[in-house]
Amino acid sequence: MKKSNFKQLVSLSLSASLFVGVFGTVVMAQTDSSKESTETETVIKDEEHFSPLAEYLNTAMDLFTEEFPDAELIEIDIELEKEGHYDIQLTGQDSQHEYELDYDTEKEKVIERETDRENDNERALPLDDLLSIDEINEIALTEAGFGEITEWTLDWDNDEDDDEGQALVCWDIKIEDKDSNREVALEIAALTGDILSIEHDD
Repeated sequence: MKKSNFKQLVSLSLSASLFVGVFGTVVMAQTDSSKESTETETVIKDEEHFSPLAEYLNTAMDLFTEEFPDAELIEIDIELEKEGHYDIQLTGQDSQHEYELDYDTEKEKVIERETDRENDNERALPLDDLLSIDEINEIALTEAGFGEITEWTLDWDNDEDDDEGQALVCWDIKIEDKDSNREVALEIAALTGDILSIEHDD
């Protein structure tokens, strides 16, 4: 697995004005998109302006690559632990083993690592082709129209097929609004940003 593949996932960013507090605090919904197109095009060209969450994910991926240089990522799980901090778990595999690395952004270190001698032979994530996590967040929050993102999972969904009948790699996103006790779960195609499903729990 090449480190450059990991960079693709987090190298693009959306304008900071799309999010209030961005990921340094919580990921909040933004409904005013009148300037979205122009601002997004401008910032996407500058790869140094991406969110704190994207930076954390980039760091976790670098650490995973250092520890397991021959492994390819098969799943990414992120949880918002508290304001501005996340638990990032990366799962990967090589030809023989499966690996997990758990990165705590508050402690800024790996808090757990595991090696499983058995390999489920799952498909590697196509990191070079994915939309950035910032783009996925903007899509999710625009669709929900409220709340903060508290959970992210990226993996292959064998229940969802593309136009050619192939399995899709998808983000499962959970958004919560603690004040109104509303929740919404979305499934988003990671390559195109299409909303595959949305479930409200009011």
